[in-house]
Parts: sequence; C-alpha cells; structure tokens
Amino acid sequence: MRVLNNLKLITKLAIPVTLMVAITIGLIIFAKISLDTLAHETQQIVDVDATRRSMALDIKAHVNEASIQEKNLIIETRFQEMAVYQKAFAEAKEEALKDLDSLIALADTPERRKTNEQLKRTVEDYFAIMGKSIAHALLNESEEAFKVGIARISVYGPGSSSQPEAAFEENGELR
Repeated sequence: MRVLNNLKLITKLAIPVTLMVAITIGLIIFAKISLDTLAHETQQIVDVDATRRSMALDIKAHVNEASIQEKNLIIETRFQEMAVYQKAFAEAKEEALKDLDSLIALADTPERRKTNEQLKRTVEDYFAIMGKSIAHALLNESEEAFKVGIARISVYGPGSSSQPEAAFEENGELR
C-alpha cells in the first residue's frame, strides 16, 4: 500500500478508471458474442426448424385432402364428378410426396433422415391402399371400396402408430 502513497493523484485516479474501462470492454465483447450466437440460433430456427414444421403440416394437409377425395370418389356415382375428385386426389398425392422428398432433403441427422424416409414409405403404403379403394370406386364397386377403406382403418386408423398423421402429432414435430 505504500506504493500507492507515493503515486501522484492523477495516477491514483487512473487505476480505477482503467479497471472500469477494461470491465466495460469485456462486457461489450461478451454481449456482442452472445447476441451473435442468439442471431445465429434464431436464423437456424427460421431457416430450418420453421421450414421443417411448415412442410410437415403441409404434408399432413395433403394426406388429409387425398383421403377426403378418396371418400368423395367412393360415394359419388356421376362419372364427371368422379373425374374431378380423381384429379384432386392425384394432385394432393403428388404434392404430399413432393413435400416428403423435400422434408427428407432437409434432414440434418441420419436419424431424422431415416425417420423421414420411413414416413414416406408409410404414406406411400397409405396411398397404395387408397388407390385400391379408388380403383373399386371407379368401377362402381362401392361395397368393395368400403371394404378396402375399412381394412385401411384397421391398419392406419385412430390410435395406430402406423397412421401417417401419427408421425406429426408430437408438438407438430416429426417423431
């Protein structure tokens, strides 16, 4: 402490000011690094996570739309209307499969890629069964179409882990 007694007043004042400036510079650097990290993570959420969730919801909507069009085909008897429903079914199916391919491309881990590929196989199987039902409906074989639909419900029905929609249930995120 005797060293401080021998210093001039200006030097004694400069020491705490220098410490304060050093601490302030450290806090500024820390804040900049933290804000840059936050900006990067936020951009990741916007670019990848939100896109992935939006795409998953689009896929779910397209699968639901295809299912509705399949049911319309089963109950419809007018061929002109059936053609409209069949076209809408084909469009919904095409969009769902296209979005599934995009979702697979967005996968950032092998596990997520595997899950997305499994989801695509499940949706393709679901569409294949719908196709059988539609084939019967187009031949005016409504009873057979209903039987195929009932068989599909037993495999992909409510509470089934095989149901395409079941993959989206957990917080809108793919399981």
